[in-house]
Amino acid sequence: MFLTGLILLGMALGCNRTFDPLSPESQLIFPNESGKYRIYQVIDTLYETSSPKSWGGEDQTYLKKEISQGTETDLLGREVARLEVLTSPDTLDNVGNYIYNFTFEQLWTQYQGNQFGERTEGNVRYLALKFPVYPGLTWDGNLFNAEDSQTYTYLNTDTTVTILGKTYPHCVMVLQQPFHEPVPRGGPLYIEKFAYEIYAPHVGKIKKYTKNIEIQNYTIQKESRVYQELLIEHN
Repeated sequence: MFLTGLILLGMALGCNRTFDPLSPESQLIFPNESGKYRIYQVIDTLYETSSPKSWGGEDQTYLKKEISQGTETDLLGREVARLEVLTSPDTLDNVGNYIYNFTFEQLWTQYQGNQFGERTEGNVRYLALKFPVYPGLTWDGNLFNAEDSQTYTYLNTDTTVTILGKTYPHCVMVLQQPFHEPVPRGGPLYIEKFAYEIYAPHVGKIKKYTKNIEIQNYTIQKESRVYQELLIEHN
């Protein structure tokens, strides 16, 4: 159930403390300085209608790098950070370390104002964060794009999170899609949705999780997927 899901997620994230809403530290979860980078392990599971496994999916795993490279002026006349997105196969050497072979994929931008932290992915502008940070604060993450309205909420605002063995204090969790209780399998309609991001001060996003599974009349919809980013390295 939705409440049970939130309780379990809160336990997994650790104890929750509260940021001082007026603390400037709360905006450090969205760093934009040039040269700042983050490298993620990506696990992307697609559920295609042609899949031989009616309830399964094929995992695609790779590395993703986001690096801020200078600034540009957007259509609103604001100076925004250029965020280059690169990908690499998740190849390991003989001692288990990743071999980076990044190639350019997309150019995004990020902007931090007094009220919002914005990220434009392609031509889609998202309000990723709202300032000042405090528990229970909500906003429409799709306010400035053509997608359906989506309520974002600060579920945790000062919690310790461990990602791939590394611990990050003072993290902020943004609940982007509340858990949607799935309809029992075998019926004509099955929907399961859940999405969140976690940010750490001076680092930025350390985890992203999106689940969007929909089956209608026993047919898997093409948009169904489970997507996850886990931070493995940053500067």
